[in-house]
Amino acid sequence: MNEPIKAAAATTAPAPTPAATASAGEAQPRKVITDPREIAAIVMAQMGVVNAKKEDLAKAIKTLTDMTQQLVVAYAQQARFIERLAQRAKTLEVKPNGSEPNQRAA
Repeated sequence: MNEPIKAAAATTAPAPTPAATASAGEAQPRKVITDPREIAAIVMAQMGVVNAKKEDLAKAIKTLTDMTQQLVVAYAQQARFIERLAQRAKTLEVKPNGSEPNQRAA
């Protein structure tokens, strides 16, 4: 039962780069697979690799989304705090009775 998967793992190794084959001097003949079970095992192994990558990417996107939401909330809180500070500074600068601005620290 595990032999097709092992065969798929062995045949799904990346092909050598053109530079590597050119430096060897001879082109390596590629193995032609004609057995449908072997082809199915290779396809299933590749699908497993793709699904694993897809899951990794989905986790990364979820993490980035959560971090972005946290940053938006923090930014909104800071913006509200800055607005309150600006209003407080204005009220301390202008007194209704026309007196000097208050000199005490906030």
